[in-house]
Parts: sequence; C-alpha cells; structure tokens
Amino acid sequence: IFRFILNSMRPANYATQEPHEKELGDRTRLNDLLPPEHSEHASLLNSVLGLHLSQASNTLALNEDMKQEVVIDMLVHMLSIYSHRSPTVVVMEDTQHLDS
Repeated sequence: IFRFILNSMRPANYATQEPHEKELGDRTRLNDLLPPEHSEHASLLNSVLGLHLSQASNTLALNEDMKQEVVIDMLVHMLSIYSHRSPTVVVMEDTQHLDS
C-alpha cells in the first residue's frame, strides 16, 4: 500500500525523468506525507518504497531500535495522511512480527 500511496502522487512523466529529478520529486512528495520531525530520515523507507534516497548523517547516527521506531512512525503517518485524502481500508495479517 505504501508504494501505491507514493505512486499515486507521482506526475505522469515520472518514468522519463532523470534519476536526480526522480529523487528530488520523491523527497518532495514524502515531505508532504511524513511528520516534519522525521522527514530527514526518509531514506529509511528506501526498501519499503523501492527508492534510492541518500542517507542524512543524522539517520546514520540512529541506533537500530530508533530506526525501527522512526520507520513505523513514518508509515503510520503516511497511511493517516492518505486515508484523509481517500477512503482507505487496511487489512493486516501476520503482525506478530511487527515489534521484533
């Protein structure tokens, strides 16, 4: 669902954009979806969203527990923002591993 959310905000010419234009555009779109206090850590969502954003030095300094907490905060915030724009139903299965 998170890739769908980001993809729904991309312009029609996204596929033809240069890599640096794509990264700048994706960062801008993520800034609209992420809580302001976590926007500098957007690169933590690379594997979830299939992005290649560079990591900020502050992100590199986070320990693994903090990274996990920030990622969950960002994903919940993204879903919240999107659900206010469009009716959304989320079904979650096998969530017993979410806290590990």
